[in-house]
Amino acid sequence: MNVRNWNHDAVFGRVSRLENIFKDFLCDMDVHKDNTGKADGWSPRIDIIESKDSYLILAEIPGVKKGDIGIDLENNVITLKGEKTENEIGENEDFLHAERACGSFQRSFRLPEAVDEESVSAKYRDGILRLELPKRKSSASKKIEIK
Repeated sequence: MNVRNWNHDAVFGRVSRLENIFKDFLCDMDVHKDNTGKADGWSPRIDIIESKDSYLILAEIPGVKKGDIGIDLENNVITLKGEKTENEIGENEDFLHAERACGSFQRSFRLPEAVDEESVSAKYRDGILRLELPKRKSSASKKIEIK
């Protein structure tokens, strides 16, 4: 019978590396990193909620000034875009670890029903953009006579 020495580090080191890969993937899905691991782009996290009469879009956009956010609505496609300025550090300082992303972003979503463009409202407070998009009132159905 052959007896092998148990190599704890070899087995659990691989498991630990695998866990880190999944953790990085799941936790950093909204941050894009360059080849040094420094965040070089990002996308805000978005929730879209539908009610009978409207859509509500909530976007987490912390650290972005209200004037640096743009919203476009065209052909039932809503587009959010903006830019977060680069993280500032002193002249004689270097990052040891950087997770806060900066740069521009753009997200677009197609809405399934026509939106009343004249009644759309947007509010930005505490890093959360809140867009309320009322649905267009549908016209009454009409019977069509076949000739």
